Amino acid sequence: MPHRPLAGLQAAVLSELRHLAGIAATPHRLERRAPNLSGWSVGEQIEHLAVVDSQVLAVLGRLLEAPDHERARRPNLAGRLVLAVGWIPRGVGKAPSASRPEGRDARALQALLGEVEQGFVALGLRLPQLARCRARARHPRLGWLDGREWLRFVELHQRHHLRIVRAIERAAG
Repeated sequence: MPHRPLAGLQAAVLSELRHLAGIAATPHRLERRAPNLSGWSVGEQIEHLAVVDSQVLAVLGRLLEAPDHERARRPNLAGRLVLAVGWIPRGVGKAPSASRPEGRDARALQALLGEVEQGFVALGLRLPQLARCRARARHPRLGWLDGREWLRFVELHQRHHLRIVRAIERAAG
């Protein structure tokens, strides 16, 4: 599978973030739940995404500061599969405690999404540097990822949770 250009990944991430912000701008949608599909509400799904995206921006910043650090390590089998197939299976992994939702209200969630969007917009200026960066950082489930793989993970992770959000909304009516 050929690599998708970093600008394309960044554009997809920004598009998904804007879609999430649209949902967050409608507070009654954030309350929707479907316990048979997920223990988290729509708002909690979105909060988890915003927290993870913020954490990934921090990781990317660290990688860009040390572009040759840890370059020998690679994604584990799960990481290679997820990145190659482009799909995260539902219900297989638990979110690390640092990325679990805290129950932010709509206003706080919108602010966090805005900060994350600004971070990914700013990352656009550093995409050429990220393309050359060989540093890797450890993902808790997928192993050691480089910048391109981290950005691909964000795109896949957002898509995964947006599917869950759509399923919750359908089930909740």
